[in-house]
Amino acid sequence: MEKISIITSIIPSPLKKILKGGLFVFGLKKNNFKKYGGHPAVTRSLIAGLEELKINFNYNPQCFSDLGETVVVLSGEKQLLQMIKLKKTGVVKKLIAGPNITVLADDYDKILASPEIDICITPSEWVKNIYELDCPELIGRVKSWPAGIDIKYWKPSNNTKNKKNILFYDKRPEKNLTENCKKYCKERGYNVEVLVYGKYKIEEYKQALERNSFLIHFVEQESQGISLAESWAMNVPTMVWNPGFFRWGSKNYLCCSAPYLTGQTGTFFRDFEEFKKIEESGAFNPEKYSAKEWLLQNLTDEKSAQRLLDIINAA
Repeated sequence: MEKISIITSIIPSPLKKILKGGLFVFGLKKNNFKKYGGHPAVTRSLIAGLEELKINFNYNPQCFSDLGETVVVLSGEKQLLQMIKLKKTGVVKKLIAGPNITVLADDYDKILASPEIDICITPSEWVKNIYELDCPELIGRVKSWPAGIDIKYWKPSNNTKNKKNILFYDKRPEKNLTENCKKYCKERGYNVEVLVYGKYKIEEYKQALERNSFLIHFVEQESQGISLAESWAMNVPTMVWNPGFFRWGSKNYLCCSAPYLTGQTGTFFRDFEEFKKIEESGAFNPEKYSAKEWLLQNLTDEKSAQRLLDIINAA
């Protein structure tokens, strides 16, 4: 395979001076998300996976001559426009776009439907379905691709946990439902810890997963659910609120709040009554699941990068 270029930043014009300490960062350190452009967890995973597979690639090359014939634009409308122009001139032979460029497929004048783009990648199948529904021009050119997890970092200790310790992860919770679930769990003898999205550091989340045996997740939709996969890597199964739709603009869309959830990693619930029935059935027992095993088999950095390489080779 020819060299691949991963793009999250504009390649500067040869006439412009590249400032030292600017956007182009090499020698990236894992888990230092500030070093990665675009969605940092997605960019980090792809770079790490390609390194593990020993693939010839570069990240945000500083000049056009260093650009690989295959280009993956992970994020940025302007970045994608620049690569589309280079595809027209023949500098770029194969162009992959996504998964963090637009929210919907018809954003930015349907840039993702540009004929120069060989494959548009989305984080999951439900997002793929919405893209094709809103933009039929994309049918046949969309592939779902999830980022992987750094299993060297998200690695559980051998400490024995109290099965009654559960973690509530509040991202965009439905207030009454969430409060009822918390109250119910406390009445059933669980030790409830609450983590609010956007108000914790990565290390704090990891420590919380070390303390708790089960995670209850509240958000109406997740395009992939990276924090859920991090939980599974720590061998913490998840119970996920899944209303099944979300509203964006004037439209309602069918969706999923954990598109990669399986019977090995947890279960879904839609409302409070279903939540109670699931708990009463004994589903909060972590021994019923094999979350870490599933993650290692399906969603490591290496496996994620290989999946993207397969998409590129088939394009």
